[in-house]
Amino acid sequence: MIMAWIQMAVGAVYALALWILPEARKAPAITFTQVMKLAPVGFFTAAAHAGAVFSLSAGAVSFAQVIKAAEPAFAAAIGYAVYGSSVSRAKLLMLVPVIGGICIASASELDFTWACLAAAGGANVAAAFRGQENKKAMAGDMKAAIGGGANAYAIGTLWSTLLLIPTVFITGEWQKMDAFLKVWEDDGLPGHTGFRFNLIMSGLTFYLYNEVSTLALGKISGVTHSVANTAKRAIIIVGCAIAFGESMSPSKMAGCSIAIGGTFLYAVADDILPQKKKSA
Repeated sequence: MIMAWIQMAVGAVYALALWILPEARKAPAITFTQVMKLAPVGFFTAAAHAGAVFSLSAGAVSFAQVIKAAEPAFAAAIGYAVYGSSVSRAKLLMLVPVIGGICIASASELDFTWACLAAAGGANVAAAFRGQENKKAMAGDMKAAIGGGANAYAIGTLWSTLLLIPTVFITGEWQKMDAFLKVWEDDGLPGHTGFRFNLIMSGLTFYLYNEVSTLALGKISGVTHSVANTAKRAIIIVGCAIAFGESMSPSKMAGCSIAIGGTFLYAVADDILPQKKKSA
């Protein structure tokens, strides 16, 4: 939780710097009431990030990414069950290979842990709620007041930075602060190189990735965005397996391929099988 908070704090500092520096980015002109409306977005942003960070320490990085690849499936289920969002039969059908692929990959996962599965799955649930709450918050005059998707994500990051602070105390990690600071201060010494740099850069690149992803979605079609996101997951899973020497058995590779392929088909299902319009 300490690492998750620092990563969010780095993004918050970057966002504030853009608003403060002249001619960098126009700050949002919103009221306190409008800021409070974005609190749920910040809460689910914090939950999604904390769950994702914890999952990476609870099991294999590649396995956590397989679960994260199913995020659209979670979004569909929660959107339909909680927010009444309509989902076509074609999209619902594509949830079968997504869930099935995860089951196949998990069954042979040598580094499988329930903690990793729960944390990554929880992150997906939080991300689904974040997307729905963001749509609600940006309705009406909020969009013009905030000033675009980049500012909306920045406000969500500021909220999540504040909301992650209590988790350090709830989880008892504050008792390990001395050990954490020791590693932080020893950065640069033999055996401790790169910790501080990697932690700060992971926070900055995480923020930049999400901001660019938000901006890209407004410039390209949803299908193109989904194709790129699907390709990203495949690269991460394979890359992490190679970098960290994690197992990539045939059944795990098959499960990954099925889950990621199902996610892509879910994204383009309505384009492949368009729904028939009901006659008046």
